[in-house]
Amino acid sequence: MKRLSLSVLLAVSLLVVLLAPAGQEDSVLAESAQFYSNRGASYLVQGQFDRALADFNKAVEINPRLADAYFGRGLAYKLKGQAERAIAEYTKALEIDPRHNISYNNRGIIYTEKGQYNRAITDFNKALEISPGSVISYQSRAKAYYFKKDYNKAWEDVHQGQSLGLKFNPGFLEDLRRASGRRR
Repeated sequence: MKRLSLSVLLAVSLLVVLLAPAGQEDSVLAESAQFYSNRGASYLVQGQFDRALADFNKAVEINPRLADAYFGRGLAYKLKGQAERAIAEYTKALEIDPRHNISYNNRGIIYTEKGQYNRAITDFNKALEISPGSVISYQSRAKAYYFKKDYNKAWEDVHQGQSLGLKFNPGFLEDLRRASGRRR
């Protein structure tokens, strides 16, 4: 049934493209690219990374300016353990849309994992400049500061994140307490 529905949807989409009045082709193609990007995101949630990549690739083929498709590819590559490819995809998303704050955050997480704390903090700063209420960016930057042994700044981010309702992992907080010699 799903296969039939998808076939019908694709057939209708093709007819819309073919029968679209002049000047509307770009809009239809953009919607088609968004469809593939959205379906790729659905495949990611299901853990089907190769299928997700295939759809994100199709979205980029249709619309090379769709930042979300590059972001999706970055996430798929990260989940497949291909950090360098993920960084390249997040970077491409940011070239297209310099305000794509989640790409800054996700790239910063990879930099943190690679021990490149200054680069990570730069990305988290940019994400927070774009979206000052991004609790995930405060959490991620706190961890980068922690690993960099800049415990005062890690505590600042913990407090800022908590003021926004973020609940930090108790194990992280305990590690930060021990390393910094502070209770809060």
